[in-house]
Amino acid sequence: MQLGHIALFQAILQTGSLTAAADLLHISQPAASKRLQQAERELGFALFHRERGRLVPTQQTLALQAPSERLAADLQRLGQLADSLRPQQATGVRLMCTPTLAQSLLPLSLVAWRRDFPEPDLSLATEHTQALVSALVAEQVDIGLTLQRVTHPSLICTELAQGQMQIIAASGFWPEEHASLPLALTSLGGVKMIGLDDKHGLGLLLEQHLETLAPPVQINTRVQTYQLARHLVAAGQGVAIVDPFTGLANPTDGLQTRPISPPLLVTLYGVTRLGQTLTLSQQALLNELQSTAQALLT
Repeated sequence: MQLGHIALFQAILQTGSLTAAADLLHISQPAASKRLQQAERELGFALFHRERGRLVPTQQTLALQAPSERLAADLQRLGQLADSLRPQQATGVRLMCTPTLAQSLLPLSLVAWRRDFPEPDLSLATEHTQALVSALVAEQVDIGLTLQRVTHPSLICTELAQGQMQIIAASGFWPEEHASLPLALTSLGGVKMIGLDDKHGLGLLLEQHLETLAPPVQINTRVQTYQLARHLVAAGQGVAIVDPFTGLANPTDGLQTRPISPPLLVTLYGVTRLGQTLTLSQQALLNELQSTAQALLT
């Protein structure tokens, strides 16, 4: 049987009608009838017989049904693979990341990626990790970036880079000779801080460390994003512990940035779907994000 015969064979099995099968395959009814006659002539037996206006499969057709379905599924997977290998100018990329990563990592990575892939459509969105996971599972995005490890049976979470949490303060908060040196976490006791309203990811990790300080830190303002924390620090509302990407953002605002001692490590993860085949442009962007992140954090 030819591939066109198998496609028609499957369409008739699904619809029970030659006309409906023709519509499903976007061919005319005479063309479908001619294709069916050709298939039966080559096989040497009838595939269907009419019963009350419907095409009913013969015993020989029923014997061919299961192996033809497997072949059709294989052909569909082959088509999907071929789509992923086509020139990337016609293939888009949908990426979602947490707001922190959109400020420093993403723009730098896109500059390098666009030199090799100037044509693909690119869709960018920012969401917190929970929404990012939902979008990936629903196949609304191709790649996710987050600073939280994702555990989901339908997703793959890959470590891309690792860096240290930073503490930021307004200009002049520390003497210049100390401004680039690591800051002991224990020295934050009694300091006015901007807190992170996050009880599941990095916020929980920070709370566990800060609860051990004596006297305790003074937190009367909590925020949901590191970017807002940085803006409040710049406005003189206290110091804040932030991820390394936020620590690197907008050096023109004059904030002082110091690593925490002992180091509090944070990991950048790339998240994709289990069984997903990334296109060349998608994989190239993920590679560029990893390279840029590693360069920023060293």
